[in-house]
Amino acid sequence: MKYFSSLRIKLFAWITALILTFVLFSLFMNSQFLKPYYMSIQKNQHIEISNNLSELYPGKEEELQLEIERIERLGGYRVAIFDKNKRLLFDTTISTADRTLRQPPPPHDNPQLMNAQTPLNVSFDAIKNEGYIFHESHDHRLNINFLEMYTILDDDKILLLSGQIDSMKNSIEITKRFFMFTGIITVIIGSIAAMLISRKFTKPITELKAIAMSMSHLDFSHKYQVTSEDEIGELGTSINSLSNQLNRSITDLRKANKKLKQDIEKERKIDQMRKEFVSNVSHELKTPISLIQGYAEGLKLNIVDNETDKNYYCEVIIDEALKMENHVKELLDLSQLESGLFRIEYSKFDITELIKEIITKYDRRLKENKINLTYSEASTIMVFADKIRIEQIIINYLNNAINHIDKEKKIDISLSAMGPNRIKLSVFNSGSHIPENDLEKIWDSYYKVDKARTRAYGGTGLGLSIVKAIQEKHGSKYGVKNIEDGVLFWIELKSASESSQ
Repeated sequence: MKYFSSLRIKLFAWITALILTFVLFSLFMNSQFLKPYYMSIQKNQHIEISNNLSELYPGKEEELQLEIERIERLGGYRVAIFDKNKRLLFDTTISTADRTLRQPPPPHDNPQLMNAQTPLNVSFDAIKNEGYIFHESHDHRLNINFLEMYTILDDDKILLLSGQIDSMKNSIEITKRFFMFTGIITVIIGSIAAMLISRKFTKPITELKAIAMSMSHLDFSHKYQVTSEDEIGELGTSINSLSNQLNRSITDLRKANKKLKQDIEKERKIDQMRKEFVSNVSHELKTPISLIQGYAEGLKLNIVDNETDKNYYCEVIIDEALKMENHVKELLDLSQLESGLFRIEYSKFDITELIKEIITKYDRRLKENKINLTYSEASTIMVFADKIRIEQIIINYLNNAINHIDKEKKIDISLSAMGPNRIKLSVFNSGSHIPENDLEKIWDSYYKVDKARTRAYGGTGLGLSIVKAIQEKHGSKYGVKNIEDGVLFWIELKSASESSQ
């Protein structure tokens, strides 16, 4: 059913039906009006012949005789002349030797005229009033039909002009059969032509339909090849334009949708991080608060009565308060860095001198923990960065190295070139490797590989997060890798020579 409802089949059916209608209409017109038309032509010929004879009669008997003979032989007409009393005066059916157009003798003196008498069913007055009277007659002996015409000749004569019409009927039948045959051929050829035409006209529509179907499936790679400037060509141009616009719009929509998904995922992660952050902060502050509260209540209730124990209680309270203070400071630093409100204060400074100052500050702690720190002093190396924040990074790396050092007690700080105009600062500590799954996670806030050990040395889990935020603000790289016998943390610094370019 879908095939028969296609535009191509409909167009083919309509064209074929139109051709068939015209053929049937022509057959109907021929069957109904060809004979009357032919009879009208015959009557006009009868009238024209009678007018020619009237001009030659009387007075031009020889020319009249020749004219009568011509129409008799060429058209097969019978010419007869009667007087007003319906007596036959001349008839072409009489033998040629006895024909004469001069005043003929009375009919009773001419046996052939007597034998050729044809009775007239119309009167002289009726013919004179009508001008021309036609009627059909039938020769029963010969079984032939004739068209007879009566008119007035020379005011007192009746002219009979008769021509057989059976040949006309035969011609009509032959014409009908021939037209039916040609009509069938016309319908067949017309149907083939209709199929070719319908295929030609519907092919671009079929192509446009396929393109539209592809567009409905969001495939805009297909384009219509415009080869004409007609309505189909304009439609193809419009479809191509629509395809391009939809492609751009959907591409933009996909990009916007992708960005929206990314923003939603980012917001989800931020929300998750916020929840984790609040939970971690609550957990990290809960322990020192509990210790401070417990030891303070012990002092209030005089649980201990000697100065040594009292001093211990006070030292615990002071130590936990300092941890809380450091924790709050780190939270404030991280909040400022991640909020986007913090600005890096760039300056040129000697990184080697900064490292020496930090090592000097940590000299006592290093000796207490019997840690062997090595630093290969180099010549002056000027870098372009925020000095205070770089110092904070080095301190965080150094604290991290001290807290995770093993029994080898080795820490090494080094500077090396890292590409053109780049300096790499590395801090190595001997100790256990960081699990591969945790190498990327240690930069997240409050992420701790070994939570029990972290609590033992008082770590907050924010140090490396602060390093990450500071380096991202500088637009510089940072990282960590497990190497032989330990772990190496590093950052990238811009040399002062790069900043001057």
